[in-house]
Amino acid sequence: MTMIRGVTISEAPCCGRHYASPHFLSICIDLSNTWSDGWHEDGHIWGNVEGLCECSCGHYLVRHRDLVHIGKAENTNLPYLEPIDAHRLPKCIEASRRTELERTARLVHWRFLNQHYRDTYNEQRMLHEARARLEWEQANPDRRSWWQRLRGHPAPVYRPARGDVFPPLPFKPTALQIDNMQRLCELLVLADCNDDDLLTLAELQRELSRFDESLATLRRVGEKQQNNLYALIQRLAAEETPAPMLVPC
Repeated sequence: MTMIRGVTISEAPCCGRHYASPHFLSICIDLSNTWSDGWHEDGHIWGNVEGLCECSCGHYLVRHRDLVHIGKAENTNLPYLEPIDAHRLPKCIEASRRTELERTARLVHWRFLNQHYRDTYNEQRMLHEARARLEWEQANPDRRSWWQRLRGHPAPVYRPARGDVFPPLPFKPTALQIDNMQRLCELLVLADCNDDDLLTLAELQRELSRFDESLATLRRVGEKQQNNLYALIQRLAAEETPAPMLVPC
């Protein structure tokens, strides 16, 4: 359960302005709808944008990394920082070139640029599931007698087949997507990568159809981080499938 009590007050290092943010006692995030590029379908927007936001003075910040904590309060009239909008990301990238912030901005841009594919995939998946349900209902009509209905016998209930996963659609990244992913790969290769960074790099290489590089990067991931995402990237890279996919629970 997500619980909030009061606000946290922080200072922007660029101009000294003060901002408020909810003080979370606990956060509940549904990870059952997480994509291989790190996008969460549950509306966890701050996680999707890696805390990236824009100060009122025009500078870009990563909320949990750059803001200076001042204190807490029960309530305040201070403004709240909002997650960066997708249309502001190209400007953020241009303003942050050759800085640590560029990597964050390009990571967020990568996820937003994949959104068109996600929307198309989800639409086709729902149509597939609706057809499967209709076919099942036609093949399994309610044949209960009036006496069975009176005694409360349950009607047949459709349940999706266990392990039934809608297959990926063709994925053809645009020139803008390719340019952004290639630059993000360069930034990750130059950085001191931890296992999470290596998984991100492997996913980028897979979406760029650089499958052998993706598999080679996965071999550098520590055993503790060889999770469901690791297994998904490994399987899709071995199958030479570049499309983003939902991570199995």
